[in-house]
Amino acid sequence: MAFALLAVPAFAVNASVSGSVQYTLASNIKPIYVVAGNSNSFSYDLSATIDKKWTLSFGFAPDNSSVLFSPASVEKVTIQYSDKNFNFVAYRNPGGSVGELSSPFGVLAFPVPWGDPNGYLFRGYAKPFGVEIDYQLINSGWYASEMNGIYLRGKKKFGDTKVTLSGRTIVGSEGNKYQMALDASIPVGKFTLTPAVGFTQRIAPTENKVFAVGFAGPVNKDLELNVSTHFRQKNFDSRGYSSDYSEQIATATWLKKLRVSADLVGPMTDLKNRKLTLSTEWRSSPASNDFGDQFKADKYFNNKGYGLNLTYTRDKKGEADQARNVLNLKATSVVVDKKAWVLGTATLTSDKDYLEKGLYNSMVRFDTGLNARAKLLPELTMDAFFNYGSNPDSKVGSSPVKVESASTGISAKYDLSKVISVGAKFDLASTRFGTGNAVTRTIGANWLLKTSDNASLDVVYTLAQKLLQEEPLNHSVVATIKLKF
Repeated sequence: MAFALLAVPAFAVNASVSGSVQYTLASNIKPIYVVAGNSNSFSYDLSATIDKKWTLSFGFAPDNSSVLFSPASVEKVTIQYSDKNFNFVAYRNPGGSVGELSSPFGVLAFPVPWGDPNGYLFRGYAKPFGVEIDYQLINSGWYASEMNGIYLRGKKKFGDTKVTLSGRTIVGSEGNKYQMALDASIPVGKFTLTPAVGFTQRIAPTENKVFAVGFAGPVNKDLELNVSTHFRQKNFDSRGYSSDYSEQIATATWLKKLRVSADLVGPMTDLKNRKLTLSTEWRSSPASNDFGDQFKADKYFNNKGYGLNLTYTRDKKGEADQARNVLNLKATSVVVDKKAWVLGTATLTSDKDYLEKGLYNSMVRFDTGLNARAKLLPELTMDAFFNYGSNPDSKVGSSPVKVESASTGISAKYDLSKVISVGAKFDLASTRFGTGNAVTRTIGANWLLKTSDNASLDVVYTLAQKLLQEEPLNHSVVATIKLKF
Protein backbone atom coordinates (compact mmCIF):
# COMPACT_ATOMS: atom_id res chain seq x y z
CA MET A 1 0.00 0.00 0.00
CA ALA A 2 1.34 3.45 -0.81
CA PHE A 3 0.23 7.02 -0.27
CA ALA A 4 1.59 10.52 -1.00
CA LEU A 5 2.65 12.53 2.01
CA LEU A 6 3.72 15.70 0.25
CA ALA A 7 3.98 16.86 -3.35
CA VAL A 8 5.36 20.19 -4.52
CA PRO A 9 7.26 20.94 -7.74
CA ALA A 10 10.71 20.96 -6.07
CA PHE A 11 10.22 18.29 -3.42
CA ALA A 12 8.12 15.15 -3.37
CA VAL A 13 7.85 12.31 -0.89
CA ASN A 14 6.11 8.96 -1.38
CA ALA A 15 5.74 6.57 1.52
CA SER A 16 4.85 2.90 1.48
CA VAL A 17 4.22 0.16 4.00
CA SER A 18 4.85 -3.52 3.41
CA GLY A 19 5.25 -6.51 5.65
CA SER A 20 4.17 -10.01 6.55
CA VAL A 21 2.28 -11.78 9.29
CA GLN A 22 2.34 -15.49 10.07
CA TYR A 23 0.49 -17.15 12.93
CA THR A 24 0.50 -20.90 13.58
CA LEU A 25 -1.58 -22.78 16.13
CA ALA A 26 -0.64 -26.42 16.68
CA SER A 27 -2.52 -28.85 18.90
CA ASN A 28 -1.54 -32.47 19.59
CA ILE A 29 -4.70 -34.24 20.70
CA LYS A 30 -4.16 -37.40 22.78
CA PRO A 31 -6.75 -39.61 24.47
CA ILE A 32 -6.42 -38.05 27.91
CA TYR A 33 -5.09 -34.55 27.43
CA VAL A 34 -4.51 -31.83 24.87
CA VAL A 35 -1.09 -30.28 24.28
CA ALA A 36 -1.37 -26.99 22.42
CA GLY A 37 1.20 -24.50 21.27
CA ASN A 38 1.38 -21.53 18.98
CA SER A 39 3.95 -19.44 17.23
CA ASN A 40 3.68 -16.17 15.43
CA SER A 41 5.85 -13.80 13.49
CA PHE A 42 5.11 -10.25 12.45
CA SER A 43 7.32 -7.95 10.43
CA TYR A 44 6.82 -4.90 8.29
CA ASP A 45 8.76 -2.25 6.39
CA LEU A 46 8.24 1.50 6.28
CA SER A 47 9.88 3.23 3.34
CA ALA A 48 9.90 6.73 1.90
CA THR A 49 11.09 7.87 -1.54
CA ILE A 50 12.28 11.44 -1.93
CA ASP A 51 12.68 13.19 -5.30
CA LYS A 52 12.53 9.78 -7.03
CA LYS A 53 16.20 9.21 -6.12
CA TRP A 54 16.44 8.79 -2.35
CA THR A 55 14.86 5.89 -0.43
CA LEU A 56 14.80 5.45 3.33
CA SER A 57 13.49 2.16 4.70
CA PHE A 58 13.05 0.71 8.18
CA GLY A 59 12.38 -2.96 8.73
CA PHE A 60 10.49 -3.73 11.95
CA ALA A 61 10.17 -7.12 13.65
CA PRO A 62 8.53 -6.40 17.01
CA ASP A 63 8.24 -9.11 19.64
CA ASN A 64 5.67 -9.31 22.38
CA SER A 65 7.66 -6.98 24.62
CA SER A 66 8.28 -4.14 22.16
CA VAL A 67 6.09 -1.39 20.78
CA LEU A 68 5.35 -1.52 17.04
CA PHE A 69 7.41 1.55 16.20
CA SER A 70 10.00 1.40 19.02
CA PRO A 71 13.76 1.52 18.25
CA ALA A 72 14.05 -1.93 19.84
CA SER A 73 11.88 -3.43 17.10
CA VAL A 74 13.97 -2.05 14.21
CA GLU A 75 15.54 -5.07 12.52
CA LYS A 76 17.16 -3.43 9.52
CA VAL A 77 17.68 0.02 8.04
CA THR A 78 18.30 0.89 4.37
CA ILE A 79 19.37 4.23 2.87
CA GLN A 80 19.61 4.31 -0.91
CA TYR A 81 20.44 6.83 -3.64
CA SER A 82 19.86 5.85 -7.27
CA ASP A 83 21.01 7.56 -10.44
CA LYS A 84 22.02 6.24 -13.86
CA ASN A 85 25.79 6.45 -13.39
CA PHE A 86 26.01 6.81 -9.61
CA ASN A 87 24.20 5.04 -6.81
CA PHE A 88 24.81 3.74 -3.33
CA VAL A 89 22.94 1.91 -0.60
CA ALA A 90 23.69 1.48 3.10
CA TYR A 91 22.24 -1.39 5.15
CA ARG A 92 22.06 -2.28 8.80
CA ASN A 93 21.56 -6.05 9.15
CA PRO A 94 21.24 -6.71 5.40
CA GLY A 95 19.31 -9.79 4.36
CA GLY A 96 20.04 -12.43 1.77
CA SER A 97 17.78 -10.63 -0.71
CA VAL A 98 20.47 -7.93 -1.09
CA GLY A 99 22.43 -10.36 -3.27
CA GLU A 100 26.10 -11.16 -3.66
CA LEU A 101 28.16 -9.58 -6.44
CA SER A 102 29.73 -12.66 -7.99
CA SER A 103 32.99 -13.13 -9.84
CA PRO A 104 34.21 -15.81 -12.27
CA PHE A 105 35.22 -18.95 -10.36
CA GLY A 106 34.74 -17.10 -7.05
CA VAL A 107 38.15 -15.40 -7.27
CA LEU A 108 36.82 -12.35 -5.40
CA ALA A 109 33.11 -12.09 -4.66
CA PHE A 110 31.36 -9.19 -2.89
CA PRO A 111 29.44 -11.03 -0.11
CA VAL A 112 26.60 -9.96 2.19
CA PRO A 113 26.81 -10.48 5.99
CA TRP A 114 23.16 -11.53 6.11
CA GLY A 115 21.72 -12.82 9.35
CA ASP A 116 24.05 -10.75 11.53
CA PRO A 117 22.10 -8.12 13.52
CA ASN A 118 25.35 -6.24 14.05
CA GLY A 119 26.28 -6.26 10.38
CA TYR A 120 26.61 -3.11 8.30
CA LEU A 121 27.01 -3.01 4.53
CA PHE A 122 27.68 -0.04 2.24
CA ARG A 123 27.60 -0.73 -1.49
CA GLY A 124 27.72 1.59 -4.47
CA TYR A 125 28.27 1.95 -8.20
CA ALA A 126 29.77 4.67 -10.35
CA LYS A 127 30.85 5.05 -13.98
CA PRO A 128 33.50 7.75 -14.35
CA PHE A 129 35.34 7.98 -17.70
CA GLY A 130 33.72 4.80 -18.98
CA VAL A 131 34.98 2.68 -16.09
CA GLU A 132 32.33 0.76 -14.14
CA ILE A 133 33.22 0.81 -10.45
CA ASP A 134 31.59 -1.26 -7.70
CA TYR A 135 32.56 -0.50 -4.13
CA GLN A 136 31.56 -2.07 -0.85
CA LEU A 137 32.31 -1.77 2.86
CA ILE A 138 31.43 -4.44 5.43
CA ASN A 139 31.63 -3.95 9.19
CA SER A 140 30.13 -6.94 10.97
CA GLY A 141 30.19 -8.84 14.22
CA TRP A 142 31.91 -12.16 14.90
CA TYR A 143 29.34 -14.05 12.82
CA ALA A 144 30.73 -12.69 9.55
CA SER A 145 33.95 -10.99 10.61
CA GLU A 146 35.96 -12.74 7.88
CA MET A 147 34.05 -10.58 5.37
CA ASN A 148 34.99 -7.28 7.01
CA GLY A 149 36.90 -4.80 4.87
CA ILE A 150 36.74 -2.48 1.87
CA TYR A 151 35.95 -3.95 -1.54
CA LEU A 152 36.64 -2.22 -4.86
CA ARG A 153 36.10 -3.48 -8.40
CA GLY A 154 36.66 -1.73 -11.72
CA LYS A 155 35.46 -2.88 -15.14
CA LYS A 156 36.63 -1.41 -18.43
CA LYS A 157 35.86 -2.36 -22.01
CA PHE A 158 38.61 -2.43 -24.62
CA GLY A 159 36.69 -3.02 -27.81
CA ASP A 160 34.66 -6.19 -27.18
CA THR A 161 36.96 -7.32 -24.36
CA LYS A 162 35.99 -6.51 -20.77
CA VAL A 163 38.70 -6.51 -18.09
CA THR A 164 37.90 -6.54 -14.37
CA LEU A 165 40.33 -5.71 -11.56
CA SER A 166 39.14 -6.38 -7.99
CA GLY A 167 40.64 -5.86 -4.58
CA ARG A 168 39.70 -5.86 -0.93
CA THR A 169 41.21 -5.29 2.48
CA ILE A 170 41.05 -8.06 5.07
CA VAL A 171 40.53 -6.81 8.60
CA GLY A 172 42.03 -9.09 11.24
CA SER A 173 43.90 -9.25 14.52
CA GLU A 174 47.24 -9.23 12.67
CA GLY A 175 46.47 -5.97 10.88
CA ASN A 176 45.15 -5.25 7.42
CA LYS A 177 45.88 -7.71 4.65
CA TYR A 178 44.81 -7.78 1.02
CA GLN A 179 43.16 -9.86 -1.65
CA MET A 180 43.39 -9.11 -5.38
CA ALA A 181 41.92 -10.64 -8.53
CA LEU A 182 42.03 -10.02 -12.26
CA ASP A 183 39.62 -11.54 -14.79
CA ALA A 184 38.55 -10.86 -18.35
CA SER A 185 35.86 -11.70 -20.88
CA ILE A 186 37.49 -12.08 -24.31
CA PRO A 187 35.51 -12.90 -27.47
CA VAL A 188 37.17 -15.55 -29.64
CA GLY A 189 34.98 -15.95 -32.69
CA LYS A 190 31.62 -17.13 -31.40
CA PHE A 191 33.22 -18.25 -28.13
CA THR A 192 34.06 -16.37 -24.95
CA LEU A 193 37.38 -16.92 -23.18
CA THR A 194 37.29 -16.16 -19.42
CA PRO A 195 40.70 -16.19 -17.70
CA ALA A 196 41.00 -15.30 -14.00
CA VAL A 197 43.83 -15.08 -11.46
CA GLY A 198 43.91 -13.98 -7.85
CA PHE A 199 45.67 -14.17 -4.49
CA THR A 200 44.86 -13.60 -0.84
CA GLN A 201 46.97 -12.88 2.25
CA ARG A 202 44.36 -14.16 4.70
CA ILE A 203 46.13 -17.43 5.58
CA ALA A 204 49.74 -17.10 4.42
CA PRO A 205 51.93 -15.05 2.05
CA THR A 206 52.83 -18.06 -0.12
CA GLU A 207 50.85 -20.74 -2.00
CA ASN A 208 47.86 -18.41 -1.82
CA LYS A 209 46.83 -18.08 -5.46
CA VAL A 210 44.01 -19.14 -7.75
CA PHE A 211 44.24 -19.74 -11.51
CA ALA A 212 41.23 -20.38 -13.73
CA VAL A 213 40.10 -20.27 -17.34
CA GLY A 214 36.78 -20.94 -19.06
CA PHE A 215 35.87 -21.34 -22.72
CA ALA A 216 32.21 -21.35 -23.79
CA GLY A 217 30.05 -20.73 -26.82
CA PRO A 218 28.26 -22.27 -29.83
CA VAL A 219 30.20 -24.59 -32.11
CA ASN A 220 27.34 -24.27 -34.60
CA LYS A 221 23.60 -23.56 -34.43
CA ASP A 222 22.93 -26.96 -32.82
CA LEU A 223 25.92 -27.56 -30.52
CA GLU A 224 27.13 -25.54 -27.51
CA LEU A 225 30.33 -26.20 -25.58
CA ASN A 226 31.42 -25.09 -22.12
CA VAL A 227 34.77 -26.15 -20.62
CA SER A 228 36.65 -24.75 -17.64
CA THR A 229 39.46 -25.53 -15.26
CA HIS A 230 40.67 -23.86 -12.12
CA PHE A 231 43.15 -24.47 -9.33
CA ARG A 232 43.25 -23.02 -5.83
CA GLN A 233 46.44 -23.39 -3.82
CA LYS A 234 46.33 -24.63 -0.24
CA ASN A 235 46.48 -21.12 1.31
CA PHE A 236 43.92 -19.51 -0.99
CA ASP A 237 40.67 -18.63 0.79
CA SER A 238 37.80 -16.56 -0.57
CA ARG A 239 34.24 -16.34 0.70
CA GLY A 240 33.57 -20.00 1.36
CA TYR A 241 35.34 -21.31 -1.74
CA SER A 242 37.52 -24.24 -0.69
CA SER A 243 41.28 -23.97 -0.66
CA ASP A 244 43.56 -26.70 -2.01
CA TYR A 245 41.13 -27.43 -4.80
CA SER A 246 41.25 -28.49 -8.44
CA GLU A 247 38.27 -28.63 -10.78
CA GLN A 248 37.86 -29.50 -14.45
CA ILE A 249 34.43 -29.37 -16.11
CA ALA A 250 33.30 -30.03 -19.68
CA THR A 251 29.70 -29.76 -20.90
CA ALA A 252 28.23 -30.15 -24.38
CA THR A 253 24.60 -29.34 -25.25
CA TRP A 254 22.98 -30.40 -28.53
CA LEU A 255 19.73 -28.88 -29.81
CA LYS A 256 18.96 -27.82 -26.22
CA LYS A 257 17.81 -31.43 -25.77
CA LEU A 258 20.93 -33.48 -25.04
CA ARG A 259 23.50 -32.52 -22.43
CA VAL A 260 26.68 -34.52 -21.76
CA SER A 261 29.01 -33.47 -18.96
CA ALA A 262 32.14 -34.59 -17.12
CA ASP A 263 33.44 -33.15 -13.83
CA LEU A 264 36.71 -33.98 -12.08
CA VAL A 265 37.33 -32.36 -8.70
CA GLY A 266 39.67 -32.86 -5.77
CA PRO A 267 42.55 -31.30 -3.82
CA MET A 268 45.56 -29.97 -5.73
CA THR A 269 47.96 -31.55 -3.26
CA ASP A 270 46.57 -35.10 -3.67
CA LEU A 271 45.81 -36.00 -7.28
CA LYS A 272 44.75 -39.51 -6.18
CA ASN A 273 41.93 -38.01 -4.12
CA ARG A 274 39.48 -37.23 -6.91
CA LYS A 275 35.76 -37.29 -7.58
CA LEU A 276 34.67 -38.04 -11.13
CA THR A 277 31.12 -37.40 -12.32
CA LEU A 278 29.87 -38.39 -15.79
CA SER A 279 26.34 -37.44 -16.78
CA THR A 280 24.11 -37.73 -19.82
CA GLU A 281 20.68 -36.11 -19.88
CA TRP A 282 17.98 -35.96 -22.54
CA ARG A 283 14.77 -33.93 -22.66
CA SER A 284 12.52 -34.46 -25.65
CA SER A 285 11.13 -30.92 -25.56
CA PRO A 286 13.05 -27.67 -24.92
CA ALA A 287 9.74 -26.36 -23.55
CA SER A 288 10.08 -28.72 -20.57
CA ASN A 289 11.79 -27.70 -17.37
CA ASP A 290 15.51 -27.02 -17.70
CA PHE A 291 18.14 -29.75 -17.42
CA GLY A 292 18.07 -31.14 -13.88
CA ASP A 293 14.83 -29.36 -12.99
CA GLN A 294 12.78 -31.77 -15.13
CA PHE A 295 13.36 -34.49 -12.50
CA LYS A 296 12.40 -32.47 -9.42
CA ALA A 297 9.41 -33.87 -7.53
CA ASP A 298 7.71 -30.46 -7.41
CA LYS A 299 8.27 -29.67 -11.10
CA TYR A 300 8.15 -32.85 -13.23
CA PHE A 301 4.42 -32.40 -13.91
CA ASN A 302 5.19 -29.18 -15.81
CA ASN A 303 7.25 -31.03 -18.42
CA LYS A 304 6.07 -31.16 -22.04
CA GLY A 305 7.69 -34.46 -22.99
CA TYR A 306 9.92 -37.20 -21.60
CA GLY A 307 13.39 -37.02 -20.10
CA LEU A 308 16.21 -39.39 -19.14
CA ASN A 309 19.34 -38.94 -17.06
CA LEU A 310 22.16 -41.36 -16.32
CA THR A 311 24.88 -40.27 -13.90
CA TYR A 312 27.95 -42.14 -12.70
CA THR A 313 30.08 -40.90 -9.79
CA ARG A 314 33.40 -42.31 -8.62
CA ASP A 315 34.68 -40.77 -5.39
CA LYS A 316 38.15 -41.75 -4.18
CA LYS A 317 39.51 -40.22 -0.97
CA GLY A 318 43.19 -41.18 -1.40
CA GLU A 319 45.55 -43.93 -2.49
CA ALA A 320 44.49 -46.30 0.31
CA ASP A 321 40.79 -45.62 -0.15
CA GLN A 322 38.48 -47.91 -2.07
CA ALA A 323 36.43 -45.69 -4.38
CA ARG A 324 32.74 -45.20 -3.74
CA ASN A 325 30.74 -45.79 -6.93
CA VAL A 326 27.24 -44.40 -7.49
CA LEU A 327 25.06 -45.10 -10.53
CA ASN A 328 21.87 -43.04 -10.74
CA LEU A 329 19.07 -43.31 -13.31
CA LYS A 330 16.18 -40.84 -13.59
CA ALA A 331 13.26 -40.93 -16.01
CA THR A 332 10.15 -38.81 -16.44
CA SER A 333 7.40 -38.65 -19.01
CA VAL A 334 4.05 -37.22 -19.91
CA VAL A 335 1.59 -40.15 -19.93
CA VAL A 336 -1.47 -38.21 -21.07
CA ASP A 337 -0.98 -34.69 -22.37
CA LYS A 338 -1.83 -32.10 -19.70
CA LYS A 339 -3.39 -34.85 -17.55
CA ALA A 340 -0.85 -37.43 -16.30
CA TRP A 341 2.89 -37.55 -15.56
CA VAL A 342 5.34 -40.01 -14.00
CA LEU A 343 8.81 -39.72 -12.47
CA GLY A 344 11.08 -42.64 -11.58
CA THR A 345 14.53 -42.89 -9.99
CA ALA A 346 16.94 -45.72 -9.19
CA THR A 347 20.32 -45.49 -7.43
CA LEU A 348 22.96 -48.17 -6.83
CA THR A 349 25.79 -47.30 -4.41
CA SER A 350 28.79 -49.49 -3.62
CA ASP A 351 31.91 -49.00 -1.49
CA LYS A 352 34.33 -51.78 -0.49
CA ASP A 353 35.35 -49.62 2.47
CA TYR A 354 31.76 -50.09 3.68
CA LEU A 355 28.76 -47.80 3.44
CA GLU A 356 27.80 -48.91 6.94
CA LYS A 357 30.08 -50.37 9.59
CA GLY A 358 28.68 -50.45 13.10
CA LEU A 359 25.30 -51.88 13.97
CA TYR A 360 25.61 -53.82 10.72
CA ASN A 361 28.11 -54.00 7.85
CA SER A 362 27.18 -53.25 4.24
CA MET A 363 29.00 -52.37 1.03
CA VAL A 364 25.97 -52.03 -1.28
CA ARG A 365 22.81 -49.89 -1.16
CA PHE A 366 19.92 -49.83 -3.64
CA ASP A 367 17.22 -47.13 -3.69
CA THR A 368 14.31 -46.62 -6.03
CA GLY A 369 11.33 -44.30 -6.21
CA LEU A 370 8.25 -43.60 -8.30
CA ASN A 371 6.03 -40.50 -8.38
CA ALA A 372 2.86 -39.98 -10.39
CA ARG A 373 0.39 -37.14 -10.83
CA ALA A 374 -2.99 -37.21 -12.57
CA LYS A 375 -5.37 -34.38 -13.38
CA LEU A 376 -8.60 -36.39 -13.26
CA LEU A 377 -10.85 -33.34 -13.47
CA PRO A 378 -10.12 -29.64 -13.88
CA GLU A 379 -10.78 -29.36 -10.14
CA LEU A 380 -9.28 -32.70 -8.99
CA THR A 381 -5.56 -33.56 -8.84
CA MET A 382 -4.16 -36.81 -7.43
CA ASP A 383 -0.57 -37.69 -6.49
CA ALA A 384 0.99 -41.02 -5.56
CA PHE A 385 4.48 -42.14 -4.59
CA PHE A 386 6.43 -45.27 -3.73
CA ASN A 387 10.00 -45.49 -2.36
CA TYR A 388 12.05 -48.58 -1.53
CA GLY A 389 15.61 -49.01 -0.31
CA SER A 390 17.72 -51.93 0.87
CA ASN A 391 21.24 -53.03 1.75
CA PRO A 392 21.18 -56.50 0.14
CA ASP A 393 24.58 -57.59 1.50
CA SER A 394 24.08 -56.41 5.09
CA LYS A 395 25.47 -58.61 7.86
CA VAL A 396 25.85 -58.62 11.63
CA GLY A 397 29.17 -60.40 12.09
CA SER A 398 29.01 -63.20 9.54
CA SER A 399 25.22 -63.60 9.64
CA PRO A 400 23.05 -61.98 6.96
CA VAL A 401 20.45 -59.51 8.21
CA LYS A 402 17.67 -57.71 6.35
CA VAL A 403 17.94 -53.91 6.22
CA GLU A 404 15.08 -52.35 4.25
CA SER A 405 12.91 -49.26 4.16
CA ALA A 406 9.79 -48.48 2.15
CA SER A 407 7.12 -45.81 1.97
CA THR A 408 4.05 -45.25 -0.15
CA GLY A 409 1.19 -42.83 -0.23
CA ILE A 410 -1.62 -41.24 -2.17
CA SER A 411 -3.10 -37.77 -1.92
CA ALA A 412 -5.83 -35.76 -3.58
CA LYS A 413 -6.64 -32.06 -3.90
CA TYR A 414 -10.02 -30.70 -4.97
CA ASP A 415 -10.64 -27.05 -5.82
CA LEU A 416 -14.05 -26.03 -4.49
CA SER A 417 -13.59 -22.58 -6.00
CA LYS A 418 -10.83 -20.31 -7.22
CA VAL A 419 -9.78 -19.58 -3.64
CA ILE A 420 -10.83 -22.63 -1.59
CA SER A 421 -9.52 -26.18 -1.86
CA VAL A 422 -9.63 -29.32 0.25
CA GLY A 423 -7.18 -32.21 0.34
CA ALA A 424 -6.58 -35.64 1.85
CA LYS A 425 -3.68 -38.08 2.05
CA PHE A 426 -2.86 -41.62 3.19
CA ASP A 427 0.77 -42.67 3.79
CA LEU A 428 2.51 -45.81 5.02
CA ALA A 429 6.19 -45.94 6.03
CA SER A 430 8.13 -49.04 7.09
CA THR A 431 11.67 -49.72 8.28
CA ARG A 432 13.01 -53.24 8.79
CA PHE A 433 16.12 -54.47 10.56
CA GLY A 434 16.43 -58.24 10.96
CA THR A 435 13.15 -59.57 12.34
CA GLY A 436 12.15 -56.17 13.68
CA ASN A 437 9.76 -54.01 11.72
CA ALA A 438 8.23 -50.60 12.34
CA VAL A 439 5.24 -49.40 10.31
CA THR A 440 3.71 -45.95 10.63
CA ARG A 441 0.37 -45.00 9.11
CA THR A 442 -0.46 -41.35 8.51
CA ILE A 443 -3.86 -40.01 7.47
CA GLY A 444 -4.31 -36.32 6.80
CA ALA A 445 -6.81 -33.77 5.58
CA ASN A 446 -6.59 -30.05 4.97
CA TRP A 447 -8.71 -27.04 4.10
CA LEU A 448 -7.00 -24.14 2.32
CA LEU A 449 -8.25 -20.62 1.71
CA LYS A 450 -5.81 -18.85 -0.61
CA THR A 451 -6.74 -15.63 -2.35
CA SER A 452 -3.17 -15.10 -3.65
CA ASP A 453 0.44 -15.92 -2.84
CA ASN A 454 0.21 -13.06 -0.33
CA ALA A 455 -2.75 -14.26 1.75
CA SER A 456 -3.79 -17.73 2.92
CA LEU A 457 -5.33 -19.74 5.74
CA ASP A 458 -4.43 -23.43 5.95
CA VAL A 459 -5.95 -25.90 8.43
CA VAL A 460 -4.38 -29.38 8.55
CA TYR A 461 -5.54 -32.44 10.49
CA THR A 462 -3.19 -35.41 10.88
CA LEU A 463 -3.72 -38.84 12.42
CA ALA A 464 -0.62 -41.00 12.91
CA GLN A 465 -0.17 -44.44 14.44
CA LYS A 466 2.54 -47.07 14.72
CA LEU A 467 0.65 -50.16 13.61
CA LEU A 468 2.81 -52.93 15.07
CA GLN A 469 3.21 -51.35 18.50
CA GLU A 470 0.48 -50.92 21.06
CA GLU A 471 0.46 -47.16 20.99
CA PRO A 472 -2.55 -44.82 20.91
CA LEU A 473 -3.54 -42.79 17.91
CA ASN A 474 -1.87 -39.40 17.71
CA HIS A 475 -4.13 -36.65 16.39
CA SER A 476 -2.91 -33.15 15.59
CA VAL A 477 -4.42 -29.98 14.16
CA VAL A 478 -2.32 -27.15 12.74
CA ALA A 479 -3.78 -23.86 11.52
CA THR A 480 -1.54 -21.32 9.76
CA ILE A 481 -2.39 -17.80 8.63
CA LYS A 482 -0.01 -16.04 6.26
CA LEU A 483 -0.42 -12.43 5.16
CA LYS A 484 1.98 -10.38 3.09
CA PHE A 485 1.24 -6.76 2.31
